Amino acid sequence: MTWSDEELVTRSIGGDADSFNQLVLRWERPIYALAYRVIGREEDARDVCQETFLRAFRALNGFRGQAKFSSWLYRIALNLCRDWVRRERRTPIVQASEEIDLMEMVAVREPSASIEDLVARKELTRIVERAMARLPEEQRTAIILKEYHELTFQEIADLVGDPIGEVARPRPADDGERGAFFLGPGRIGELDNDLTRQHAGEPQGQRIIVTGRLLDGDGRPVRNSLVEIWQANTGGRYRHALDRWPSPLDPNFDGVGRTLTDHDGRYEFTTIKPGAYPWKNHDNAWRPAHIHFSVFGSAFTQRLVTQMYFPDDPLFSQDPIFNSIPDEKARQRMVSRFDLSRTVEQWALGFEFDIVLRGRDASVFDDEEEDDE
Repeated sequence: MTWSDEELVTRSIGGDADSFNQLVLRWERPIYALAYRVIGREEDARDVCQETFLRAFRALNGFRGQAKFSSWLYRIALNLCRDWVRRERRTPIVQASEEIDLMEMVAVREPSASIEDLVARKELTRIVERAMARLPEEQRTAIILKEYHELTFQEIADLVGDPIGEVARPRPADDGERGAFFLGPGRIGELDNDLTRQHAGEPQGQRIIVTGRLLDGDGRPVRNSLVEIWQANTGGRYRHALDRWPSPLDPNFDGVGRTLTDHDGRYEFTTIKPGAYPWKNHDNAWRPAHIHFSVFGSAFTQRLVTQMYFPDDPLFSQDPIFNSIPDEKARQRMVSRFDLSRTVEQWALGFEFDIVLRGRDASVFDDEEEDDE
């Protein structure tokens, strides 16, 4: 017979030591994984995990069942992690060792996977850990609890002590990380896909409407999928700390947007056509005008990034990123198509840009480790 957590707690309070041992066996791996992801150091995570169960055992008589036992346990672990960060006075650095597969650790049961699947998952783990390490503590904790431990927003809000709206609200990274939002379908604002209406004033530059379809390898629409964009302003400058070339920032333009694909797999953004900008790849180097696209699946780890260029750009011939694609047809799939039918009279020009996830006509996706603005 399988006892619920609450039944095991009741039996433990009644003096059944084995019942608490069952709770430890059931929750030891998730609690260790939580501590490791927050702290980033194996030895300290083990200490936090052990101390979590010690404190839980000592306080078991005070558990009243007003919240789930797992939520109560997570709260103890999170408080211990916060104490560790304050005591050590340093930012956690998450560096997964070669021997640890944290995604596997969190999963209680998992179907057998091929060697190829395991290798791909291990590489994905490393990529995700590097991205997670750059996030503020509150965002990193919320993502860990939501994506890896499958807590609801309400449960996370109760644990971290924030209103549910604050937990669900996306925030761009404050270090200028490009496209760093890690969103989910429930967090799309009314103006998130209109980059020209996100401030009290209007941004400078040529308004454009960018639309297209997200398709799988067989040409079928990918519905209800998160699409993000980020871009420079009309002067070719990004709004982040690392972009300091002498072009003015636009106070009415952030350069980031997001939306969900509809039933036909279609997305649409209203934005400003970005400008070209200099970079130091070679002498007098300029990047052609482009918009970054990030496509998410049902979890934030399912992410592909590509770039959209504009037709007939004179800078194509000297752009190493564009010309690093050896297949001419593939390069042309990175270039949007001017679409007069999408143009709104006296308002905005229209451009069409489809994204194909796989197959012979797949879009060209970035290696995020080598991605340059």
